[in-house]
Amino acid sequence: MRRVPTEPDGKAVALSGRLFQRLLAAYPSAYRREYGPPMAQLFRDQCRDSWRAGRGWGLVGLWLRVLPDLVRTSVLEHLSTLKERNTMLDRIGSLLLLRSKPRSVFFTVATVVFLLVVGTCTLITFLLPDTYASTARIMVDWTVNARAGQKEFKVIQSDAVLGKVIRDLDLNQTWGRKYARGVPLTTAQTKALLKARLDLRPVRGTGSLIEIRVFSEDRNEAAVLANAIAHSYREYRPLSLVEFVNEGVPGLRPARPNRPRNIALGLVGGILFASLAGAAMAGLVTRIRRRSAGIGAPPQTGAAPNPS
Repeated sequence: MRRVPTEPDGKAVALSGRLFQRLLAAYPSAYRREYGPPMAQLFRDQCRDSWRAGRGWGLVGLWLRVLPDLVRTSVLEHLSTLKERNTMLDRIGSLLLLRSKPRSVFFTVATVVFLLVVGTCTLITFLLPDTYASTARIMVDWTVNARAGQKEFKVIQSDAVLGKVIRDLDLNQTWGRKYARGVPLTTAQTKALLKARLDLRPVRGTGSLIEIRVFSEDRNEAAVLANAIAHSYREYRPLSLVEFVNEGVPGLRPARPNRPRNIALGLVGGILFASLAGAAMAGLVTRIRRRSAGIGAPPQTGAAPNPS
């Protein structure tokens, strides 16, 4: 098993700090000059604490908390600089430069939203820890027990099978050191973690093969767990019913996250949200322009003036 480092990963924390420093540009310049340095320092400290607590997932959780608050407070600070305006439409009109053409507003807003969505998706994808998969395959003789096919997955995930794996590998102690800062886990907690990493599926077209796939940040641990579960299940069932086809081996490349797919989804989502946001803001600018033109028009009277 790999030992979890006690110090934060310099690259991940530094990358998060630099990105947050860039995002501070969303605040008004006066606010940024006064509060920017302490905000950046506080975020760096939070990054270190989050990495020590949960590694990559801790940083992801921190960003999911920080980003909505950053967007909300930056908008509020921009609106607070427009106190001299009397109505919300005046504020929005000033912020969007009322004289700008709706087409220009659309492309400006769409570009900003697109970059924000794609950048956030890419950041989260590269902050997620690499997870490896290992698969053990077993053959089950369904002809001996016709109902076995409906029950075997539940049997593999039962206390009788997984409990033996937990005891044999001493996972309560091992995962307690890894995930609970040295405090041993209970068997129920360990079993929940193990089941979350376990993926069972039949092999299509065979009718009797079962894949026992296990995910872990450690490629060797994934293989050890997959093989231990397969052996425990084979010992639980009569040996004549279960036969090993192949054991799990350490994966060469991470199975998760699928970075190309995630970035592609970010691009598609960015285009969609950017189009909607750009169209909405362009429509709002058009409405403000029409209202302003109506307010500035000379009043119309119902009757012609009576010449004297």
